[in-house]
Amino acid sequence: MYRPVLHAAWPADDDASSTAADYDDDGLTHIQLYVHETFPGPNATAMTVLQSPLGAATSTFGSMGVVDDEIRSGPDRSSSALLGRYQAVFFGMSLEQGKGFLSAVSLVFTAGEYAGSTLSVEGPILGFTGTIERAVVGGTGRFRLAQGYMLWTMISNPTANTSVNEVHLFSPLGATNSSFGAIGVVDDEIRAGPNRSSPLLGRYQGVFFGTSLELGKGYLSSISLVFTAGEYAGSTLSVEGPILGFTGTIERAVVGGTGKFRLARGYMLFKMISKPTPETDVNESI
Repeated sequence: MYRPVLHAAWPADDDASSTAADYDDDGLTHIQLYVHETFPGPNATAMTVLQSPLGAATSTFGSMGVVDDEIRSGPDRSSSALLGRYQAVFFGMSLEQGKGFLSAVSLVFTAGEYAGSTLSVEGPILGFTGTIERAVVGGTGRFRLAQGYMLWTMISNPTANTSVNEVHLFSPLGATNSSFGAIGVVDDEIRAGPNRSSPLLGRYQGVFFGTSLELGKGYLSSISLVFTAGEYAGSTLSVEGPILGFTGTIERAVVGGTGKFRLARGYMLFKMISKPTPETDVNESI
């Protein structure tokens, strides 16, 4: 029985310190950020662009404002990293002055771990004291199909014209709640043993497609084991089948091959046996 061992390497985050991301007691991803805002003047990042038709002095009903605040990694503007922009529009929807606004927000990440991704937040602002909670309704990039909630609290006024707001984002199952429609590629090493110093025999090359609406629960895979050294050099094996999870032993069908494996039929058992580093794993294949 032939037992090649597959060595896989996973990409690591280059800037793990850019945001405070962890998991809360409910298993939700928790990201902590700081939004720095400037109100009046030529450098304002938040302003009312349309006053209430009932009069600005007595009502915010029908008013409209825009926001383009800085997202930073910490509360100190001079020492914290700029991570992106907190861009929003808000509309006055209450006849009572300052008591009700509808907001639509985009957190646009331009640096750090989430650079190139965005988060969409929507919901009412019923007042500006205490903690404001709004819903995370979607996103792009690392946050595709995101859902969850955002907690916003003003924590300081460094000057009369500026404020610092602490933001906590909570989203279930990481940045997204589904792998449906995801596409991935693999080009792992095939070696003779579990130690990476063992002889290199070829490549485990494949493509997989997310076929389940539940995160990580269903993939369709198509694999080629390409042998470049050893007894089977110049031959290939073709393997296809579903991946219903990543724990235990995964069984898939051998459906063909080339060279010494022409017309091959059988099955492959795949099991992760060790994880030498956070970015690598070793898998035994039979």
